[in-house]
This record gives sequence, C-alpha cells and structure tokens, in this order.
Amino acid sequence: MFLRLFSFLSLLATFCVLYQSSHISAQEVSDYKSSLDVSAVHVGEQVVLKLSFTTSKEVNSELDLSSNSWGELEIIEVLSIQAEPDGSGLIRNQIRVLVAVFSLQSIESIPAVRLVEIDNEHVEKIIFFPPVQLDVISLFSNEQFLDLSGPSSLLDIDGERTPFFIPLLIGLGAVVLFGTFFFIQFLYTRNLKDVSSVESTPTSPIPVLDQSLMEGDVTEAYRLIAFRIRAYLEENFDIPASSMTTEELEGELHATGVSGEISRLSRELLRECDSVVYAGYRPAQGRRVADFELAKTVLESRMRRES
Repeated sequence: MFLRLFSFLSLLATFCVLYQSSHISAQEVSDYKSSLDVSAVHVGEQVVLKLSFTTSKEVNSELDLSSNSWGELEIIEVLSIQAEPDGSGLIRNQIRVLVAVFSLQSIESIPAVRLVEIDNEHVEKIIFFPPVQLDVISLFSNEQFLDLSGPSSLLDIDGERTPFFIPLLIGLGAVVLFGTFFFIQFLYTRNLKDVSSVESTPTSPIPVLDQSLMEGDVTEAYRLIAFRIRAYLEENFDIPASSMTTEELEGELHATGVSGEISRLSRELLRECDSVVYAGYRPAQGRRVADFELAKTVLESRMRRES
C-alpha cells in the first residue's frame, strides 16, 4: 500500500510540473478532462479512455505515444477524434481511446496529447491531462492458494523395462540427428538460391510513388511512403531499417554517417508516417502533397549522387 501511494504521488508531482509548463506554452488550450468507463478491470480487459480539452482555434491533435507519462496503460486503438463548437466561441475537442492494463497491480497514468496544427499552422505542443487510475481485479482471493503436487519419482513406476528400449532410443536419436542434418542442408541450399535470385534481379533505382495514392486511403499512402524510405535506406546504406523503430533508426543514421539532408528528411518523413499510421493523425491536403514531394526528394537523391 505504501509503495502504491508513493508511486501515485510521484506521478502526480510529474503531472503538476508538466501541466504547468504546457499551460504556459499553450494558453489557447484549457479545460483538460480525462475519464474512464470503469474504475476496476481484470488483467487484459479493454476499456474506453475519454480525453477532452477546449481550444480557441481549430487544432489537429494526436496521442503522444512516446511519452513515459502513460505508465503501464497500454494503447489498443484510437476510436475517434472529434472537435465541435461549444456555443461560446470555443471549440471542444474529444479523443476516445481503447486501452487495457496488463499489470497485476493497480496503475496510475497521465495521458499525453501532441498538438500538431493550430489554425492550419504546424506546431509541436504537448498537453498532459489529469491522471487516471485503474484498479486491477485479482483472479484469486487473498485466502486462495495453489496446491501443487510434486512429480512422481521414476523409481515408483511399476513394470520391467523392455530389452528393446536402449536400441530404440539409439535409433530415434540417429533419426533425429540425420533429420536435423538434412533440414539444415535444405535451408542452406534454399538460402543460396534466394541470394542468387536477389542478386540477379535488377532493381529499379527509384521506387515508384503514385501521386494518386495521396487522394485515396491516407493511412495506406503513408504506410507505403514509410516502406519505400526504409527500403531505400537498406539498399543504399546497409541499414536494417525494416527491423528497427523510428527512434532506433535515427541513431543508426547518425552512426552510419548518412548525409545531413537525407538523414533529416528521412527522420521527418518516418515520424510523420508513424503519426498517420499508428496515432490516427490526418494531415491536411497541402501537408500530404508536401510529404509526397519530400519522399520523392529522398528517393531520387540516389540518382543525383550517382550521376
């Protein structure tokens, strides 16, 4: 109980500091509210978190998933992001998020939201909401305990051992050994064929991005941009970009010595793609066109360097 109280007070102190700095830097945002459908859940049970705030101008917002203030509250899905006038000249913004807890203890969490556009102007402001608390319902009562019986001794097994036991055991071992050998040989041979096929297949110097994609499904368009950028970095700089997070990739670009322009544009594009694909951010049409042109700049930089 004392440890839980200390954890809650630490989170509350962190929230007070972050909230004060956020309020000073974004005075046009006010009336933060956060609430949950229920106050107690079982481990893994999903609930809806509601976040609301008032602004004096139209804003575009997204969850700040990189913030440590979320604690052990797991984000499952962004259900909706809405903004409606409240009749007094202000705009009421509401975000509904599906969350879950996979901890065995009660948790406190401070939701964080990033404002990316205010009145169609790009900004980078983070606002922190009042902490929410969820009690985790244990599957066992305090008096209930597990009575585990020990394994039976092999010496207690009745009956005599068959004379074919040892030869059978040796035979099975030999079969497993030969099977493993041929399986490894098969994998090695197939890998050589795959490598040979990849090396003999000509690759296009510029991955194709169709402008019409930006007019359709925005999420799929930005997912394709991220895929092309990562493939470009793997092909030209020997960086395993497809298996790295955006944060890990930023450090790898710096360590590998990728040129400043390519590194900066790649980082900005991948951050933007993560916001659209995973955080529910929907950029304006002008921003989509700009991102498409940035992607073409990065992908076409290979031709300019080799020419």
